[in-house]
Amino acid sequence: MNHVQRVLTAFVLSFTVVTGQAAVFEVSSAKQIKQAMKKLAPGDELVLRNGKWKHQQIRLKASGTADKPITVRAETAGKVALTGQSFLYVEGHHINVSGLLFYDGSLNKGHVIRISGQHNSLRDTAIVNYNPKSINTRYQWLSVYGSHHTITNNHFEGQSHSGVTLVVGLKKAGDGHHTISHNYFGKRPAGNANGFETIRIGTGKSAHLSANTIVEHNLFEQCNGEIEIISNKTKDNIYRFNTFKESAGTLTVRQGMRVGIGYNHFIGHQVKGTGGVRVIGNDHLVFGNVFESLAGRADGVLSLTAGTVLEPGKTLTLYPQVTGAVLANNLLVDNAGAYVALEAGLGSKERKLLPENVMLINNQFIQQDSSAPLIAGTRNSKIYWQGNQANAVAISNLSEDQAVTGVVLDNDLNPSAGHNFMANLVANHHCKKTVETLDEARWDLAQLAKICEQFEPASLADLQPKTTTDVGVSWVN
Repeated sequence: MNHVQRVLTAFVLSFTVVTGQAAVFEVSSAKQIKQAMKKLAPGDELVLRNGKWKHQQIRLKASGTADKPITVRAETAGKVALTGQSFLYVEGHHINVSGLLFYDGSLNKGHVIRISGQHNSLRDTAIVNYNPKSINTRYQWLSVYGSHHTITNNHFEGQSHSGVTLVVGLKKAGDGHHTISHNYFGKRPAGNANGFETIRIGTGKSAHLSANTIVEHNLFEQCNGEIEIISNKTKDNIYRFNTFKESAGTLTVRQGMRVGIGYNHFIGHQVKGTGGVRVIGNDHLVFGNVFESLAGRADGVLSLTAGTVLEPGKTLTLYPQVTGAVLANNLLVDNAGAYVALEAGLGSKERKLLPENVMLINNQFIQQDSSAPLIAGTRNSKIYWQGNQANAVAISNLSEDQAVTGVVLDNDLNPSAGHNFMANLVANHHCKKTVETLDEARWDLAQLAKICEQFEPASLADLQPKTTTDVGVSWVN
């Protein structure tokens, strides 16, 4: 079929505009999308007309190219409202979806949006309060499979049922390589069990795979679903420049290796259950983060979790032993409870392996509450301390078997200095310099240096805490 025939055929099912060699298909239902799908070619646009789309179950399969992607967009961003039992499944290559709104609806299972294939994107789209009657009805809001997808400037708010807000699934080596950036995740109430994560990358079955996914510049606000706001279960992911605000949970490296957590803001405002980072597994780098006014979760702001023994014949254990981790140049200010947990969970769920070859270096601890312990757990000879600093109150809360070396800090150092603290680390290349001081017999210096390179911001503005004006869709405040 030549281009003229294709356009004439398309005119029968919907109004079609020809721009150069690209066709624009305007559609009003899932049925019309199915018809138009047969005609879509690289460079074409599929425009969803404004209005309420109720019970529209859209399965879109198409393929564009890098130079001529297929565009799927709302006629006016935010004015296409998918309600009832609507969902969107996208499969193919180089498909860019934008401007949709899912609300006033729910599913019984599956996914509100499912993206698979390669090099697709979801932008400027919102899912809001898309909840069933029962908290136990489980489905995911956004599921991402395949490789090299971009999820940016979207808005996810109000999920109250079982299921992950955004899940990255890996089925084979080479999957992943996604970018999740500038999204708003907000106001998720506490769940009644596991499975209420805001983001999960992988599962226990895919923990041996490298997802190579970057999660950056996102705002997590009041994400209280469960202890794992983010559950990392694959290798080689980077979490940078995000802000966690009043969220009752932690960024948890649950499984996987070589994870980098850099230049994030964790701001608790003393809200119950707010926490920092849980470290589980091998060769992670936690660098340059600011943790302020957290109320305590997972036994400590920086929580080193005790591990479980690998059973004979198994390739993965429930809680991999912490080894080769580096926690460096972080600023912890005015947090309740312990700042560092050396053996979180020891004795429960058969966790008996203490962390080994862990370095805490050049961290700064500021406390105002003289009753709170700075460090929880017994000092471990295989956890190393170097150049850490504390104010007088924090120093006074150390017992004889715990060690924080370095000078006593000025009590006036406070959370408002967080951005300047990060900027100074960047300006002086402290990540690379810190790694270079480590013992290569205990730590993988080459891999840590690679993680440091991925922490480099494009500008110092990247280091600011994120607000709602920095993230989310273009069409709502």
